[in-house]
Amino acid sequence: MIKLVAQERSEKHGCGQGVVCAVQALIRRKVKVADPDAIYRIQVPLPLPLSWGRSVRPYVPSGAADVAAAPEPKSVYVELADMAAADFKSLGRSYQGVLINQGWEIKGAQGDGSVARLAKIPIQQLCPVGFVFIWVDKVHVAAVVKLLYKWGYSYVENLTWVQIAPNNTILTAPAPYAQRSHLTLFIFRKSEQLTCAAGEGKDIELRHQRNPDVLFDCVRKQEGQVTGVPAETFVAIETLLPTGKEKFLELYAPIGASRPGWTHVAVQNA
Repeated sequence: MIKLVAQERSEKHGCGQGVVCAVQALIRRKVKVADPDAIYRIQVPLPLPLSWGRSVRPYVPSGAADVAAAPEPKSVYVELADMAAADFKSLGRSYQGVLINQGWEIKGAQGDGSVARLAKIPIQQLCPVGFVFIWVDKVHVAAVVKLLYKWGYSYVENLTWVQIAPNNTILTAPAPYAQRSHLTLFIFRKSEQLTCAAGEGKDIELRHQRNPDVLFDCVRKQEGQVTGVPAETFVAIETLLPTGKEKFLELYAPIGASRPGWTHVAVQNA
């Protein structure tokens, strides 16, 4: 039908046989269906022509250049013979966030006796307004929460470290009641309802974070030294308190610890 119509139009307008051939070729053409599973290769010629793209400077928000040019916060490292008997006045300041690693526990003690060494550390003077982050074994949770509440700190959140053995299996360490495979980082904040004056501490800038609250990481410990904690611990704290650089304190830090913006206090031969 299309062929006949084309012939009539060509004869009427004098287009000749060329139009008929074009229509016939159009009818005979096969439509190629693309294979959705086929691999298409697009090769960019080298060198890349200037017309394909132009180099631009990366976007820098207003004021970001001044921040980038600011000097890196310094790290302070201190070694003490006895953490519980130390005079922390020599540090000369208070802190916005205090991280307490393992090392404060009294082995074999139960209940309030397990935190007797921790109770001697002047946490209230070191962090009068701010946050306390403390690694706690499950057998000491009740005693630690009781002590921190007594000092005027309220529970906020926690982070769990599932400990991995060298063979990439979950660690099963001995414990009084059941095997232990994790440590919990409890987060406390100085509570206005308990001890703080009205409005005190509300000027601390907090930032919502999307860091995971469960970490899987290996145990890194040298003989006679404090166990190093996962690096994500510091990332989570620094994200939560973006203005806390040089206001962070780590107690029972590993020997030789160093991180910009932190004061590390280690125990000799811990």
